Amino acid sequence: MRPTLRTSITLDALYSYVTSSSAATQYANLDNHRYGGDLKIDRAFSESASLYLQGHYEKVEFKDQLSNNNFSIGEATAGYQLSNGRTVLDLSGGYSQLRIYDVLSTVEGPGGTRETLTTETFEEPIWKIDLSRLITPSQRVALHASERFTDAATYFRLSFDQPVPSVAPPGLAISNPFKQRQYALDWHFQATRTTINVALLETRSRYVLDSANDFDTKAANATLTRLLSPVLTWDIGVGYYRHEHIGAPPTNGVAPAFTGHSAKQYTALTDLRWQVGPRLALRFIYAHSEQSGAYTDNQIGVVADWALLRAQTGIMQPPPGLSPISPASTRSP
Repeated sequence: MRPTLRTSITLDALYSYVTSSSAATQYANLDNHRYGGDLKIDRAFSESASLYLQGHYEKVEFKDQLSNNNFSIGEATAGYQLSNGRTVLDLSGGYSQLRIYDVLSTVEGPGGTRETLTTETFEEPIWKIDLSRLITPSQRVALHASERFTDAATYFRLSFDQPVPSVAPPGLAISNPFKQRQYALDWHFQATRTTINVALLETRSRYVLDSANDFDTKAANATLTRLLSPVLTWDIGVGYYRHEHIGAPPTNGVAPAFTGHSAKQYTALTDLRWQVGPRLALRFIYAHSEQSGAYTDNQIGVVADWALLRAQTGIMQPPPGLSPISPASTRSP
């Protein structure tokens, strides 16, 4: 919405449902519903600079609440955006509150020790820096750094909610939320019909309830995109991930058994994006990944985008600024 020429208001609503199943004896039932939304108020001071206020809230409710803890995340941030012919800058900072419900804890009282269910609250500053610079007419370099609360399901979902395709990075399929710090470097080359994208990524994930699950990830990805026709775009990409389990700190000078354990994963992806009509776009995905000495994995999927407004161009393309960018409302029609 644009109540004035200088002010815009963007509202995103989110609902998701996760369902999973496995015959493995160690299978954890992570089925859940997620409700959330974002509200952003943007005030432009010129054609290239603006300030904004943004609020975010989401709540996750699990089907199996004996093994999982429901939680909610609320965020309030303020930011500055600058966009001119060669540079795009998005700088923001704020505060986040994570509430985890029905946490089993031990309480000392007059009658002795007893166990009770409490709500754990964690409050942390959050921040994000995105800087993109056009170094030649066909090449752009982007830097990204951020810190926020998140969880495994969101981390998985955002890997597919990008204009630049990627494979979901390795992670732990547990329900507990964690604080994630992320750094990324992205190089983008754009020709008339061909695009090349190379990215380096490093993440640091720290769980708020159980530090034994802490992990770090380093990744490298390369993607080639080819415009086959005005309505068909083909992508092919490869990736490498190194996943290191940090684990809990030493107890009495003895480190836990899994501390320092690392795994390497190799991935390959191809997809076809089809602009079916002015409002409907489809994306067909196939991805293959392999972790050395552990498992192989195949991912097959279809993503459909429906726009209420007619697309101004034939095929969905990444925004001219930062790449990749999220959430979905910031993408091209």
